[in-house]
Amino acid sequence: MVLCQITSRHVRDEFAVSITPGDTSGKLLIDSNVRPNKLFTTEKSIILYKIGTLCEEKLASVQSKLADLFGLN
Repeated sequence: MVLCQITSRHVRDEFAVSITPGDTSGKLLIDSNVRPNKLFTTEKSIILYKIGTLCEEKLASVQSKLADLFGLN
């Protein structure tokens, strides 16, 4: 699986997407940033559970930033 970092640190760069607890259907407790430019891979078998899902609007923002990152826009 290819995943991207979500951090509560207030890091701002051109690719960061700000999210709030209201932007998820999970247990995000504080404002955070999705970092599409911080990608990593892992085996699906080591993921124990899912803690939430981004709302459609924020997911579209992350996908747009990924497209920018890869020069697809």
